[in-house]
Amino acid sequence: MNWGVILLCCLVYQVNAQMSISTLQQQLENEKGTLFFVGRGTQAKQSLLADQFNCESHDLTHVGLAINVNERFTIYHVSDVQEEKGSAFVETTLEEFISVSGIFYWGIWEMELPADMLKRVVDHILVYKKRVVKFDTQFLLSDDDNLYCSEFCAMVLAKAGVCEESLQPVEIKLNNPFMKAFLEREILYYQPVDFFLNLKGVLLLYEYKNRLPIKNKMP
Repeated sequence: MNWGVILLCCLVYQVNAQMSISTLQQQLENEKGTLFFVGRGTQAKQSLLADQFNCESHDLTHVGLAINVNERFTIYHVSDVQEEKGSAFVETTLEEFISVSGIFYWGIWEMELPADMLKRVVDHILVYKKRVVKFDTQFLLSDDDNLYCSEFCAMVLAKAGVCEESLQPVEIKLNNPFMKAFLEREILYYQPVDFFLNLKGVLLLYEYKNRLPIKNKMP
């Protein structure tokens, strides 16, 4: 068995996968009338967030909404590691979104919406460009200007009338002494990072884990 050839093939495969990001973004820009969810997972937050607070995914630690604006696939999200003009509300390209330290997972999901409903989503997203948003480290679900990533996404959908009945916060009892002390309460009401996975009409398009694509439904 020629291990050198096998290694070379693996390297070529990984390089091709990495280089496909721009092609993937171009394909996404051809999708009209579609709302996208873009999520990622980082190693530092996996055990803290995904394993303790997600309903399904053990990989997702951050999520944003994406739409095509002026033929450009743009991700809008509330970040705890990035700011624009003093606001935690940021807009990024796909390449920027997945170029963070410690990332091991990312995925893209689509949700087709009627034109009027998609416009309402876009309008509610763009409202936050004019506001100074602070990242909500206390997860309080109580202030439009203090948000965390999934809270922002769920709030936009609710205000636009998308799947309102499925956007109720999750309630859990905090058993971790550190989390109880940090949040200063025993019961947490929150929107999980993976809240969108069970919304009606949400379909997985692309999934990437540990440097290799594991699912690709793009043409």
